[in-house]
Amino acid sequence: MTATRRAAVRVEYEGVDISATVSPYVVSASFTDNASGKADDFTLALEDRDGLWQGGWHPGKGATLTAWIVCRDWDEPGQTLALACGTFELDRIDLAVGRGGDRVTLKGVSAKVRNSLRGEKKHRAWENATLRRILRDIAEAAGMEAVFDAADIVLGRVDQRGEGDLAFLKRLADQYGLNFKAAEDALVVYDAADYDARPASMTLTRGSAAIVSVRLGDAMHDVYRACTVTYHDALADEDREYTYTPDNAPVTGQTLRINERVESQAAAMPRAASELRRRNAGECTGTLTLMGEPRLRGGSVVALAGFGGFDGTYFVESATHAVDKDSGYTTDLNVRRTLGY
Repeated sequence: MTATRRAAVRVEYEGVDISATVSPYVVSASFTDNASGKADDFTLALEDRDGLWQGGWHPGKGATLTAWIVCRDWDEPGQTLALACGTFELDRIDLAVGRGGDRVTLKGVSAKVRNSLRGEKKHRAWENATLRRILRDIAEAAGMEAVFDAADIVLGRVDQRGEGDLAFLKRLADQYGLNFKAAEDALVVYDAADYDARPASMTLTRGSAAIVSVRLGDAMHDVYRACTVTYHDALADEDREYTYTPDNAPVTGQTLRINERVESQAAAMPRAASELRRRNAGECTGTLTLMGEPRLRGGSVVALAGFGGFDGTYFVESATHAVDKDSGYTTDLNVRRTLGY
């Protein structure tokens, strides 16, 4: 007899496994893993016909959930795959009352992100700073690990003016073509171009039973061939320009001009490359819905085949894994075509 694929949610509340207790009430669970810019989140919807979550089971302020999506007999009988979603502090609890019965929805965000980094606006400055050092200082203050997977960048003086740590680090990373992610136990900065260049972890072929739906779009306008940045030449005491044109630049397009001056050519070069990447990142994007695929996360690279001019490798900006008692387990991907620069 062929084993039937099964996917279920395992949940710990304040470190205690409550999966067996809540399983009869679970309507759906959803986990979104973002490659950069946003904290991951988790949502759990529960039937509350007995009023348990409105009464004695109502979670306290600051309560945490740790979740996994566990897939059994997935690719073959006996195989178990588990997607670790992480630990989340409950952000809110919602109650919906209707003819179909009461339903409670628990929404959480990454616990350490919420506790240490998200809300407090800070004012501070760094002198002769590098991006690696700033990341390390903020991570250490939050009790988290700093992961810097890129060439370091000397920034000189940097001011954090009334910004939360997450927004501040994202702004700095964006300026230099880097991605920033607040993971469960670490603050991560990585080189977006390097991650684009990785081989695809899997190929999704048109007509495959794994693909539920695909929507892809290719922009015809607002695509740039090159980027020009102004910098000051201290020896000549005059402003100069640096223009970055990648080897595999788009065939057509304008030259993007940045309306800001940087301190040197060394600073202009990564700034021009990062801004060109940022502006062209939306050239070819799409959304895919797959049968549940626990091996895909935000930051993965996948290949598309059988889609004609849309074939190629794509970076997964976000992956949302949803388990529903009626429709089963699905994975939704937001993707963009990788850039070769």
